[in-house]
Amino acid sequence: VLLLATMNGLSKYYNDPAIFRNSLYGFITTIIGVIVFIFLLEAFLFPAFDQLNTFNQVNATSGISVTPSLSTFLSFLIVVVLFWLGQFIIALFQGIFFRRAFYALAEKSGESRFRTAGLLMLIGGALTIVFVGGLVFFIGWIFAALGFSSMKAKASQTYLLPPHQPPSPA
Repeated sequence: VLLLATMNGLSKYYNDPAIFRNSLYGFITTIIGVIVFIFLLEAFLFPAFDQLNTFNQVNATSGISVTPSLSTFLSFLIVVVLFWLGQFIIALFQGIFFRRAFYALAEKSGESRFRTAGLLMLIGGALTIVFVGGLVFFIGWIFAALGFSSMKAKASQTYLLPPHQPPSPA
């Protein structure tokens, strides 16, 4: 939320609504991702774990070796793969929106660390498919924080006033 407030202020300061708009879309994508993640855990992944766990409990109590059926493993595998692909798509959209926001901010502010942050967030979103994207995305946030801390205010314009002339005797 603080990021959105900051990006809103900066978009007004630089008169570029794309800075805030893309940050907002990235934030909304994050919220949607969290909601989808929780829903999928509750609806699909936890029941799949419970189904696999029942085989372990039967095996421990009876002493009889019971293996889950192939269809149980396949259904669990399908749920995990769909879960993985869903989080990849959401992370990719996050990376795209935050990249757009930080590139626009870098262009307006002249701070190159924002461009690096946006690029790392896009790469991080794309690399979630191979499980290292979260780390790259986090490094992108570090570059964004460094960019915020090293921002300089725009030089204000100075106006030259005509020299003061004493009143003429009339």
